[in-house]
Amino acid sequence: MGAAVGAELGYAMTWTGALTATPYVGLRYTDVARAAYEEGAAAGTVDYPIAFAACHQRLGTASLGLRLNGLASETIGYSLAGGVDYYALRSASAYAGTSAIYGIETFALPGATTARRASPVGSAGLFYQIDRNQRMTGTVSVRGQAFSGQPSISVMGGYQAAF
Repeated sequence: MGAAVGAELGYAMTWTGALTATPYVGLRYTDVARAAYEEGAAAGTVDYPIAFAACHQRLGTASLGLRLNGLASETIGYSLAGGVDYYALRSASAYAGTSAIYGIETFALPGATTARRASPVGSAGLFYQIDRNQRMTGTVSVRGQAFSGQPSISVMGGYQAAF
């Protein structure tokens, strides 16, 4: 089970008719937990039962950054953003359990002992204004992660219609 809550405050400033800059600050809190799980042995179905202990990850994040939105022409627009996430609260329990499998009767992976304090964030996007009420969009986002050295990369495409 998981839950997240966040808030962001920004102030848009128009530099030219085609460019808007928005500095922003934000706060997020996420809490993800998994309950304990245990299999029972059942001949022919579950010959090597396994059990996992409950575990959790909690993260409190403060964000700071800048977004730029602009128009390259009457129908093509862009967005660029960059900033940093600061992890003020970081907590993760060990991932542990037992099994009836020979050689791995018990196992445990430690919680986040080497979590990062800060990670960069960034995105770039384009949109094409089909007509007054329709738009196609595409965005690529890159975000560092608190508990991993691997970045999270998202690619999104969309179609918007106004009625």
